[in-house]
Amino acid sequence: MPSNQGAPLESLYKAARGRGVEFAEEFVPTTRTFDTSELRLSYTEWGDPGLPVVVLLHGFAQTSHAWDLITLGLADRFHLISLDQRGHGDSEWALTVTTH
Repeated sequence: MPSNQGAPLESLYKAARGRGVEFAEEFVPTTRTFDTSELRLSYTEWGDPGLPVVVLLHGFAQTSHAWDLITLGLADRFHLISLDQRGHGDSEWALTVTTH
């Protein structure tokens, strides 16, 4: 289920331009979800799907939006996918707990 971001994205581009960063093109990301057998994961896509794919994984206690400024500068050359890892951002925790 895709969704587009409006005002936060505009603010991000505006803040970057205020620091002197120019963009050849402004891309609108799409946030989607997919279901696994145990949980729903969320991810955000930037750029043209026909370009080389780069998957961006955030660190502990972050979300896919940790990559927002980076994606602004790379979306014209790559198809970027930033994942909300399990239990972070809009992704769910697994419904069952297993031990190893």
